[in-house]
Amino acid sequence: IQFLFPKNNTENYTLSIIDIMGQEVFSQTISSQNTSITQDIAISYLANGIYHAVLCANNGRFLSHIFVKR
Repeated sequence: IQFLFPKNNTENYTLSIIDIMGQEVFSQTISSQNTSITQDIAISYLANGIYHAVLCANNGRFLSHIFVKR
């Protein structure tokens, strides 16, 4: 999975991936340092299913769905 973080101030983001049972299976803090960032996340270890990607920042939260099927 690839996430693109826009150019911003020096805000820190927390990216979490949560399974359908509510368990956090991945978490990473990302610092923008006033530049655009592309962040690649390997998900090959995730079992088939539905996951939620949650991006938290100072100004709010963004939620996206991830569907894994092999």
